[in-house]
Amino acid sequence: MTTESNDLNRSESESDISAATQVTPTLAIDFSLGCKRVSGPTRRSTKGGWTSEEMYKGRHTSWKNIVELVPGLKDKRSEVQCQHRWLKVLDPNLYKGHWTKDEDDLLSKLVKDHMKNDRPQWSKISKQLSGRIGKQCRERWHNHLNPTIIKTAWTREEELILVQSQREHSNKWA
Repeated sequence: MTTESNDLNRSESESDISAATQVTPTLAIDFSLGCKRVSGPTRRSTKGGWTSEEMYKGRHTSWKNIVELVPGLKDKRSEVQCQHRWLKVLDPNLYKGHWTKDEDDLLSKLVKDHMKNDRPQWSKISKQLSGRIGKQCRERWHNHLNPTIIKTAWTREEELILVQSQREHSNKWA
């Protein structure tokens, strides 16, 4: 067996393992445990966990006021951190489940309607897809719906080119 074959076989088995261990993106938080997740994907960082005191339930337009009102938050979290955490993670209006056929169809239409300089305007698109943020729309489009995606199986030649390119350039391609 050649070295290329070994590399290809290892890649296939590793991708099988990662596909099998993916977690459905649901979330439950137990505030009695100091705001630790009890379900859903695990955090990548072990730094900066949010305590239950930091989890402010009121909606305010001034993130600066939130930082000042919540005990212990002022010295730990910035207004930008609080705003980002709410808008991208904790807002109960966000939907992180599977995409429906209707959502896919609407996203495809919106991408065509909201192009600027040959690039979709993801924030405008997401405002018309209830519960979705721009990043979700962008990733759904680029990973699943974009008609230029080649969905056929990789050919042996393509895989060998990829393996050889990785050997030449390591993981520093960009």
